[in-house]
Amino acid sequence: MAQTSENNIKGLSVIKLIQTLENRLSRLKEDDKWVGKFNVMNIYNLCVSRSESFCCTTVEIDVIVKEQDTTHLSKVKEVVITKERNLALSILNNINELSTFLEKIVLMQNLFDHHYEPIKGDQEEARREYAKGISQYENVSPKPTSDISRFRDLMFIISMNFTPFKAFADAVAKACKKEGIHVIDYQVSPKHIERAFYEAFYIYHGDYKQMTDIVRSCFVFDNFVDLYKAFGVIEQLTNDKQFNIGMECMYYLCRACLLSVVLCDTNNVQGGILCASDEFELKTVPFGYRKMILNCYLPDTKIICEIELQHAVFYSRRQLWDDFCARASLFEDRESGENLAYVYAQTYVRPKIGDIKMCDDSNPDDNNNDEKEGNGQTTTTEGLDQAVFKQLLTKWELNEYIPNFERGMSSINSVLCSFLTIG
Repeated sequence: MAQTSENNIKGLSVIKLIQTLENRLSRLKEDDKWVGKFNVMNIYNLCVSRSESFCCTTVEIDVIVKEQDTTHLSKVKEVVITKERNLALSILNNINELSTFLEKIVLMQNLFDHHYEPIKGDQEEARREYAKGISQYENVSPKPTSDISRFRDLMFIISMNFTPFKAFADAVAKACKKEGIHVIDYQVSPKHIERAFYEAFYIYHGDYKQMTDIVRSCFVFDNFVDLYKAFGVIEQLTNDKQFNIGMECMYYLCRACLLSVVLCDTNNVQGGILCASDEFELKTVPFGYRKMILNCYLPDTKIICEIELQHAVFYSRRQLWDDFCARASLFEDRESGENLAYVYAQTYVRPKIGDIKMCDDSNPDDNNNDEKEGNGQTTTTEGLDQAVFKQLLTKWELNEYIPNFERGMSSINSVLCSFLTIG
């Protein structure tokens, strides 16, 4: 009886994973309409902010929308929706891939944990010695957010202030070299507008002020002593006025300031590190990939940017991680914040695979191809071979449901229901 109850829970968990993808596709349609309305309301709010007595009629709003030329954002939106839809359909139209992906979650975590375990002691010692004040930046509440009125303004300010942020990253690298800290590599990159749009409207649901990685710098080290020493360098530089990037960059700062001050009040902009997340310190990290994340203000603005400190053990496998992460994000639950695929894999797949077997990190994941396209049809169990589902039910140790299987129907706790409609 207890085994049956456990299998019922397991069965519901499997089916909920499939439903999560279905819901994801449904929300894309809903959010598609919502994003369009948001653009209009955003412009309306801008009008109101210009004059308290200003009142926009429908006709006036239509004129303003045309003036703002929302066509460009609409095109970006289509790119985002198409990519997300195709990725979800690539799993729904080949349901056996879900089983492979769940196994890969465990194998991926085993891979990263395997490489991290031998150097964990070095991390603990280096943090104690060289990052004694880091705890004051951790678990900051409430989370710092950017101060910006519109998504367009956000992208514009990022574009105009990218040069001083790049200069700051150069200054960090230069200071590290002076202190004898070996930086293997460092990069500075703004988020592409497609990805920025997706996060702004489909992850943060229009509250794009929560985006803290719209522009990012990444520093890579081959040991934790240098990594935590670099934290101290960044802490010092971010507390220096204008990020202490030197007179050679003041022209760019002034030029950016003249434009950004029109869009954002930069009075009393706080310097220093705003918050820190040291994933190297955590006992367990979902999926296993670890790094340190620091947040501070983009020079001369109230836009929050991100600084990553990465260890070569993880960074050398970043392509494998990036390909995997795109698929994993499909299973994030909007309400709980949990990744349902990860929870399922740790609960039901890990006991069978164990902690030793790892995925092959010699090649990027062949299965994680973002360019796969679905057939554009509504996905139901009727379009799938019943033999595939029976094979999966056997693989997932849910054989008791095979006799009840008919046109995608199964009995869970004596209730007949569809695999794709169980909540």
